[in-house]
Amino acid sequence: MALEYGKNGLDEKNGFKSQADVLINTRIAASIVGATPMDRCEWIASHKYSGSKEVFATLTNNKNRKEANLLILD
Repeated sequence: MALEYGKNGLDEKNGFKSQADVLINTRIAASIVGATPMDRCEWIASHKYSGSKEVFATLTNNKNRKEANLLILD
């Protein structure tokens, strides 16, 4: 889903004056276009020996989450 100034509500009516505003306020822009919300990212690292094949991320600040999610991409 593209976050492009002037499309899908990413315009001056919603507080964006340029593509730079869209990039600086990515979370707000994503909410306006209907993207899936994500918890706050606190930490990202790749596995020491597998390079980019394994990536770990810690997402926090979600009072409603009851259990952790695991996403495996091939």
